[in-house]
Amino acid sequence: MSYIPNFNEIDRSYLILCANSALLCEIRPNMRHISIEYLKDEKKIRIYFFYDTPPSQEDLDYDVEGTIIAEMSADFPDEMQWEERSVVLPYPQRLPDVGICVYRRYEPSLPEDLLNNLI
Repeated sequence: MSYIPNFNEIDRSYLILCANSALLCEIRPNMRHISIEYLKDEKKIRIYFFYDTPPSQEDLDYDVEGTIIAEMSADFPDEMQWEERSVVLPYPQRLPDVGICVYRRYEPSLPEDLLNNLI
């Protein structure tokens, strides 16, 4: 994108568009969910990465999360702060409802009584 908005112009649709563009070819099989949060007062974007298993050494060496953030940061003001939070949360544990979901892999639903026994 060639237009970079100011902090007041950043909205939900812009966040989703930039995130989806940055995620192209970067999703890994062990990624369960990715969500973003824009903290306007702090001029910060927080990205949550939820994994089924820990990232492989190859993914750590490549720095998948850093690559995604670098791609996204090109579409935002230079003063924007970035924070990443990585969580290993194996399936079938429930994913928290945090931020705006920009990626969620398909996972079959489990019966409610089985889920309650896991928590």
